[in-house]
Amino acid sequence: MNTDKLIFNKYYEITELSKYEPISVDLGLKDDILILYLHENTNGNPFLYKIVHLDNGEKRSYEVVANKELHFLQLIEDNYLLICGYLTHDQENNAFIYDKKGNLLKEFCVGNGVNTCKVDQDHHIWIGYSDEGIFHESEIGSKGIVCFDKNGAIIYDAFDMLVEQRNFPPIDHCHAVNISDSNDVWLYYYSADAKYPIVQLKKNSNTACWWESNVSRGENLVVGHNMVFVLTNEGDIVGINLENKKHKEYTAYDTQGNKLTFDYYFGRGSILYGVSKNIIYNP
Repeated sequence: MNTDKLIFNKYYEITELSKYEPISVDLGLKDDILILYLHENTNGNPFLYKIVHLDNGEKRSYEVVANKELHFLQLIEDNYLLICGYLTHDQENNAFIYDKKGNLLKEFCVGNGVNTCKVDQDHHIWIGYSDEGIFHESEIGSKGIVCFDKNGAIIYDAFDMLVEQRNFPPIDHCHAVNISDSNDVWLYYYSADAKYPIVQLKKNSNTACWWESNVSRGENLVVGHNMVFVLTNEGDIVGINLENKKHKEYTAYDTQGNKLTFDYYFGRGSILYGVSKNIIYNP
């Protein structure tokens, strides 16, 4: 596989990342950075969480008190969506929307085994499920990908139709969901029937396409013009040309020519960030 350099610039230093292990680091609708970490846990309830919101270089911090563990953070309208990834009881609520004062506005159930989450420009919540959620008795996540509105009502739950009618590989474990600049939904997942498929759900035309990526161990996905980039849990960046299916592996360097080792990546659309210790970089 061809290897190329990808130069990353230092974007921002987050002091909280040197003190606390982040639970979730992701991008909001305006490419603003959202960080969730647990500030205090007294081995019981409630849990005190902190949210760091970096928007156009301005950092703000917020507090949320919750009665259960939280694993995912997204911005929805002007509020924060927080999700617990698993259920301890069938049909319990595990998605919570808080305002910036820490007030709980609403809660609803999004099923067991939440593994990845993105909110799109219409404030719809796209959730990809792990095998635990797909094969769970609650059946909410049985299709592998489900979209909810901001009130928790299901508005897309039809991936099985692509499997049955168009021979798309079924989702056995959804590793990544991405929302492109055109609001298309991209999926990267494991299927026993294919070699790590990548799917594009074209939101405005109700059509879909899929490709085999042949890239395993991926945790995140970013998309560009005729390209997708799979970011693996071993720190690799693999670019896939969707026209000729050629792969290229990228190695991260800083602007001084030093090789970078990232703790993890995150992104949305074509925007990519890497985190090394408490420093956020972007190419």
